Amino acid sequence: MFDHLVKVNDLEDDIKTAGLEDEEDDDSGENIKKPKLELPKDLDKKPDQLNNLDFIKKLIKPEYDDEKYKLAEGHTQDRSFLYEIVANKRNEIDVDKWDYFARDCHYLGIKNSFDYRRLILCARVCEVKGRTEICFRDKEVFNLYDMFYTRFSLHKRAYQHKVTRNIECMITDAFVKAYKHIQIRGSGGKVFNLDTAKDDMEAYTKLTDDVFEQILNHPDVSEDSDSDVSGNPKPDDSGKPKPDDSGNPNASLQVELNPKDLDDLKQMQKRKEQEEQQKSPPKASS
Repeated sequence: MFDHLVKVNDLEDDIKTAGLEDEEDDDSGENIKKPKLELPKDLDKKPDQLNNLDFIKKLIKPEYDDEKYKLAEGHTQDRSFLYEIVANKRNEIDVDKWDYFARDCHYLGIKNSFDYRRLILCARVCEVKGRTEICFRDKEVFNLYDMFYTRFSLHKRAYQHKVTRNIECMITDAFVKAYKHIQIRGSGGKVFNLDTAKDDMEAYTKLTDDVFEQILNHPDVSEDSDSDVSGNPKPDDSGKPKPDDSGNPNASLQVELNPKDLDDLKQMQKRKEQEEQQKSPPKASS
């Protein structure tokens, strides 16, 4: 996707001017470089690793050799802290989270007490066990607590909320019913559906929220089914849902619990009864 966006937006020349060049293979199979603009010496210590598009990709998605987060070969080992800015797999403190914390808390109306500006001012690059890492002052520990609490709160109250999960299931069902009917034109004039569009970057970039309106208004999405894209029975001529074999028009809306869910409900009920018994005052002895 990154390569596609650079190409379609004609950014190759701008990247060359900035000194960020991509590698090319010559006839011998070895990587070669094109002439580039010289950068300041302190930023040009490793031109074979720093000044190419591959470096930007590795900043977004670093590669590690083991569980101790040792960078894989091809990364700038003496500047390992650079790979902790965008996607920090070592301690999960990175600017990607700060970005969606601010955005999602704003639109969801959830309080965000985490102060990323102060944390940046208190950040320093230190050498730890032979590698450079982004470290923070000890007095910022409560600010970091707020960061992780904000993350927990967003998952608990939004991302993993039961309503959110239910809507995700409904959207998935709609995609399963509609993926063959929605067509997207990609590179070379080829036509893809919702399932195959991910294999063509031009088609994939056209998968926007507009696809929901296409599914909702498409006449052929649910022709081969007795239910609409939301899973509800199709109405008959009178406008009422068609009953199933049992004669219950709402049978498709009923949820069948698995044994594990039933056990959980029984345990919850038992705990509730115990709490009520503890709250009730003891009977006076005669």
